Amino acid sequence: MRHYRSRTPLLAAIATGVLIFATGVPAQQSGQQGQTTQSQQTRQSQPPSQYGQTTRQGQSTASQRETQRMQSAQAGELSRKDRKFVETALSSSQAEIELGRLAEQRGASADVREFGQMMQQHHRMTRDKLAALHGEPAAATAGLDRKHQSTVDQLGGVQDREEFDARYSKAMVEMHRNDIKLFEEVANSNEYSDEVRELARTTLRDLRNHQQLAQQMERKASQIAQAGDEQD
Repeated sequence: MRHYRSRTPLLAAIATGVLIFATGVPAQQSGQQGQTTQSQQTRQSQPPSQYGQTTRQGQSTASQRETQRMQSAQAGELSRKDRKFVETALSSSQAEIELGRLAEQRGASADVREFGQMMQQHHRMTRDKLAALHGEPAAATAGLDRKHQSTVDQLGGVQDREEFDARYSKAMVEMHRNDIKLFEEVANSNEYSDEVRELARTTLRDLRNHQQLAQQMERKASQIAQAGDEQD
């Protein structure tokens, strides 16, 4: 049985990570008063939607989307894009909570066990914030999509502790890479509500820190696996 030092630079970094955590345009008068009056009557006789199309052709599709987004935000509702992001992020956070629990129980190294503890703590907080945006209790949003469930099932079936460390570390690097890509896209897009964009921006700091720690953990797990192969 291999022995691991009780405290490493990676453990110190993990411990630090736990601590931080519509107006109209007036018609111009002309010398031909009759033509002006006739023109006004013609415009007034048009249905409102047709008149809007005639006088506001310069309004862009992006502006219309922004108006709809603001109306949804004022009504306390999530747009379709907001809801899709929130549900995807909820599934990811729940998966990392469950995988963190496995890491705490099965990890061979102290690095993996403590990283698992940090994932449970941080992603519970993220899950609670996402659930609040979703408008439901966190317990009601704890389901996993097919991709995340598959990852949890695969790692749950690994019995060898050193193999678990290697596969868990690899999964954490990949999952956080995907999370960062998604959260960056949302944070930098005007197609999401201000509340959702702000949550994405603030969460990115933790996700990037997690990614760095996961990469260190993966390198260390790989070195341990290689050393074991050489001894065999």
